[in-house]
Amino acid sequence: MQNVNAWLNADEEKMYGPLTDLTSGAIGNQVGMQANLYGGSFKHFDMEKFMETVKMQEWHDPDQVQIFIKGEEDQQFTLLGLSDL
Repeated sequence: MQNVNAWLNADEEKMYGPLTDLTSGAIGNQVGMQANLYGGSFKHFDMEKFMETVKMQEWHDPDQVQIFIKGEEDQQFTLLGLSDL
């Protein structure tokens, strides 16, 4: 995730900011999730380059990587796996 966040901050004009770890015990009953979950909200986002960056990473279990995308006008999220990128 470190490389993905580095890409998010690489453009000095946009400076999207990092994806936030959402798996801490601060969600629900303080137990935390049994998964790695990161999220962010960005304006004028280069989704194509983001997906390229995510796909290039050396994931421990690439078949388990999922990306949920929701555009501003979308009613629901779209689920993508690495094989969809």
